[in-house]
Amino acid sequence: MQLLASVLTLAVIVIVVVLAAYYAYNYFASAPGQITGQQAAALITSDLQAAYPNAVVNITSVAPSPYAGSWHIVASVTENATSPCPSYFINTYDYPQFRFVSTPQNTYTSNCKIYVFSPNAAFKLGSAPVAIAWASKHVVSVIDYISRFGYSSIAASAKYQSNATSGGSWSLVYSSPNANYSVHAVLADVNGTLLSTYNSSA
Repeated sequence: MQLLASVLTLAVIVIVVVLAAYYAYNYFASAPGQITGQQAAALITSDLQAAYPNAVVNITSVAPSPYAGSWHIVASVTENATSPCPSYFINTYDYPQFRFVSTPQNTYTSNCKIYVFSPNAAFKLGSAPVAIAWASKHVVSVIDYISRFGYSSIAASAKYQSNATSGGSWSLVYSSPNANYSVHAVLADVNGTLLSTYNSSA
């Protein structure tokens, strides 16, 4: 009987210690002043780079969170950034309140599908991954180039150019070691209208 009482007493002590450690950890993890915005952003970046190796990770916003002592962080992730069909999404975090648990903000493109445009509505190509994916699906010279030289061999890039009179445009380049030329396409950022396309020697 005395042994049973000792075991029960020990079990209660262990439970109390574990609960105390848990609540102390959560308190200090979210206590004001424990972490800076820069530190929180670095931790989120490291976590995303571990989850998505070789992806391009950018922290686009760091602001005080509604949760005391935490930071509201907006992060973008681009997988296969130089492929003809990059994947691009944005997640938000409240760190350290919810640690590395993210809230999906938006998936812009994945597997050459673009998710942010409504049918028959005006749209704007707002990022390089979306511009690349758009051209890969809608510009004939780019489609032919990908078909001819193979998706996996092609590297794509996009550069934004702003024009005060005519609006912005994307200059895209598709190249392959299997080809002796590259394909260029220039798209208006509004509605992805093709402005020009031409080839250049590799």
